[in-house]
Amino acid sequence: KFVALVAGFSPRDEDMLASIRNAAPFTTPSLHIHGDADALVTRERVCELAEFFNAPEFFFHEGAHGVPTSAAKRLKQFVAASSQTIAR
Repeated sequence: KFVALVAGFSPRDEDMLASIRNAAPFTTPSLHIHGDADALVTRERVCELAEFFNAPEFFFHEGAHGVPTSAAKRLKQFVAASSQTIAR
């Protein structure tokens, strides 16, 4: 198991946030992808969500709200490393 979150953010809904807090910390390997120019989701909210994971990894890019082609290599590395961990 692993998760890759693109512009994933901590929810504003207090009930949802409480549910996440109660379930945390998550041991699932996580990769958080976020663009420097994202006008929809702030870096702060991305990092707030990442705090719920034991060992979050990040890929920050110069783009906006999306996945640039530059993320492909990092995403492949993350998936490969996570898959090897799962196989052990």
